[in-house]
Amino acid sequence: MYIEVVEGIRPFVEEKPLDNFGSVRIFVKFCLLTMHSMRLYLLLFVLLLSPFFGKTQQDLQIIFVGPWTYPQSGCDVGGNADQLQLAVRNGSVSSTTFGVQIYLYFQVDGGAIVVDSIPALGPNATWQFNFVNNPYDFSACDDTFDIVTWVSYANDPNNTNDTLAYQFINSCTITPGDITGGLTVCQTGNTGTLTHGNYTNGWVQDWEYWDANVGAWTSAGNPYSNTYTFNNLLYETYYRVIRTSAYCPNDTSTYDTVYVDSASIAGWTTGDVTVCSGSNGGWIYSNGVYGNLDDWEFNNSGTWASMGAADSVQYSNLTQTTMYRYLVTNGVCPQDTSDTAYVTVDFNPVGGILWQDDTLCSGPNSDTLFLSGYSGTIVDWYIDSTGTWTSLGVTDTFLIISNMTTTSQFMVELANGVCPNDTSNWITMVIQNAPAIVMCADTAIVIGDTAQICASGGAAWVWSPGITLNDSLLQNPLAFPTVTTDYVYYAMSTNGCMNWDTLTVTVLPPVPPQDSIVITNLITANGDGINDTWAITDVNLLPGTQVKVWNLYGQEVYTNDSYQNDWDGSYKGGKLPNGTYFYWVRLGVYDSEHKGTVTIAGDE
Repeated sequence: MYIEVVEGIRPFVEEKPLDNFGSVRIFVKFCLLTMHSMRLYLLLFVLLLSPFFGKTQQDLQIIFVGPWTYPQSGCDVGGNADQLQLAVRNGSVSSTTFGVQIYLYFQVDGGAIVVDSIPALGPNATWQFNFVNNPYDFSACDDTFDIVTWVSYANDPNNTNDTLAYQFINSCTITPGDITGGLTVCQTGNTGTLTHGNYTNGWVQDWEYWDANVGAWTSAGNPYSNTYTFNNLLYETYYRVIRTSAYCPNDTSTYDTVYVDSASIAGWTTGDVTVCSGSNGGWIYSNGVYGNLDDWEFNNSGTWASMGAADSVQYSNLTQTTMYRYLVTNGVCPQDTSDTAYVTVDFNPVGGILWQDDTLCSGPNSDTLFLSGYSGTIVDWYIDSTGTWTSLGVTDTFLIISNMTTTSQFMVELANGVCPNDTSNWITMVIQNAPAIVMCADTAIVIGDTAQICASGGAAWVWSPGITLNDSLLQNPLAFPTVTTDYVYYAMSTNGCMNWDTLTVTVLPPVPPQDSIVITNLITANGDGINDTWAITDVNLLPGTQVKVWNLYGQEVYTNDSYQNDWDGSYKGGKLPNGTYFYWVRLGVYDSEHKGTVTIAGDE
């Protein structure tokens, strides 16, 4: 037999097989405090020899009996000086052996082993045993105590039921605490963290929020955590915690609220307008505002400046374009800015200076008028010749006038935006009459002859060219040109206005003798270059030669007051019938009349 005894530690005793009695295993657990070695040897001797005496063995066991086993898990069941209580049962029909001590043990969470004893136990009896002398602190809340109890009896034939191990949980009444961290957030993109505190006992079973859509508390998840992070709330929301434990009833914390402010909406402005600089006024209005209108601002210099809070703002006597806007804040949401209203200021146009009064002579004349020092847009130029201003439809900065015959006034109209139009100064263009000229008729001479030309009018005059005149300063000089010449008579009035007119002296070659002039009597318009037209020799030297032709019935078929050998016998676009026709010719220069016949022979 192997025996190991360590003072203060439970011994383990194992008996080897003995002959035909089989194998007996005895498991003894006890705390050895102080024991005399002889007593130990005696006890072991009795245990080993008892089978030989034919005694009935007692089977001791630790059993779980509801009312007798303590502690048992529950709510608020643990104390700081509890007596552990167990039930020991003798499952045999005989009492335990007198003088063989029964030892009872317990151990908590693997800690120190506590031992106590009872002297004997009757047949089929159960003993409720309290460790009166060894109280234990089971008051820790929500802790799990691992408890092992066992019995040690030397004569116990069955050690497998000697031990009872179980867990004890002491749940404590929950103080559910509260929620902190509630705040006000903006509806657009929000987040925050709520904290559960001021609680005792238990743990977080769930976070809940009040769902206004269904009118009930709804799980938000996140168990076992004392914090909860919310995101993107759209409306006011309450949060609370359900706190639980293993055995005590659940309890609910107070709730905290996350208030949600709707987004700030600035809306839009009305009142855009264009005004004229100086005397002006009006209102700019706010529209579609959600939140508090914090301030109006204006800007006419690149920087926004405050105007104060109001539903609308008034402006007056602006001298430059000004912008207006307002700012709106709803609760904690970011400030929103309205659109911008513009009061556009147009400057009064400036008519400028029109240069300048002048005098023109009647007849061919021209001048250019200029506008300077103006601002705005030129609307039109105007002329007044009859007491009424008349549009000229010109928008340039200058005006070209020509051939004026009447003294007239001119001005320019300017505009700018909504401002009243302005006009320039007036200028007057005085028209002085040019001298009237009376000219003698044009004349012709044969080369080598002279002609007297004449004109009248003006306070002073001169002819040009004067090289073929006997005196160009005379009103009726003699002209002796060798070629046809236009003579211009220039006259000036006492006010300096000029006028002129032209007279032509035609120079003719020597006139052929009258008896050398032949009037032909045949037309053959066949294109052979001979008699294609009715010819009068040297008719080009006889200006003013007149001709008339009649048919046999006295109908006039052709007439010309300055004939040049160009009639081919046609009449009203067609050829006259072949035959004889009568003519009358008056030769220029000689002023002599001639009569006869001419024959049209067609294309023969």
